[in-house]
Amino acid sequence: MPVLGVDGEPFPQAAAYVVEPGKAPRSAPFAVAGNRKAVVYLHAKDRRLTYQNARGTRPLTPPLTDADVPAVTFKGRFVVMSGDGAQVIDTRTWAPLLTAGAREVHDVNAAGVIVTKGDRVLVLDLKGRQRMRLPVGKGGDTYHLRPDGGRLVVIRWAKQRAETYDPATGKRLSAVTYRFPGDDWLENVPGWSKGGRFLLHSAYEDRSYSLDLATGRLTPR
Repeated sequence: MPVLGVDGEPFPQAAAYVVEPGKAPRSAPFAVAGNRKAVVYLHAKDRRLTYQNARGTRPLTPPLTDADVPAVTFKGRFVVMSGDGAQVIDTRTWAPLLTAGAREVHDVNAAGVIVTKGDRVLVLDLKGRQRMRLPVGKGGDTYHLRPDGGRLVVIRWAKQRAETYDPATGKRLSAVTYRFPGDDWLENVPGWSKGGRFLLHSAYEDRSYSLDLATGRLTPR
């Protein structure tokens, strides 16, 4: 079995694969924090999802069967685990966020979490209390909560449209169309910058743009 590595160093405690009955082996979850100071992995021996940084390790789950191993991603200080359901763990407090019944986590930060539950997209605070909700859009829509919780931006990829909402009231504040120069197109959505701008990243030119949420104008950064 191959040995995973981090920054060129061996990481043999992490499982490389999970094997579900009747299915081909797939890669075991292995997520690296954005600041590269922590990882979450499936422990090769005890089969727990485990958080590790320079101060040590912390199990995030009980031992799991391979069929129950979720996908794992970092969103800032939060660890998102998505499988049959979705769970979010705050690595500052180690408290799991109350997202029972959620089947997808779109965004999470200190102001709240955005999840899909049933036929609705919900904006919740970190105690699981609902702030606003929207109907589930067509595939590919992405949802981005401003770090202070004051705005929600929905990117409708298929329509090249950005919608801005006030989570406190649920009111839509704007809906604008954006257009990249020439034949360029949207590659990904970095979302809110530290300076408060909303960013989009293009594919062909491989550059970031600041999106004016009131007009749809894109300004290269």
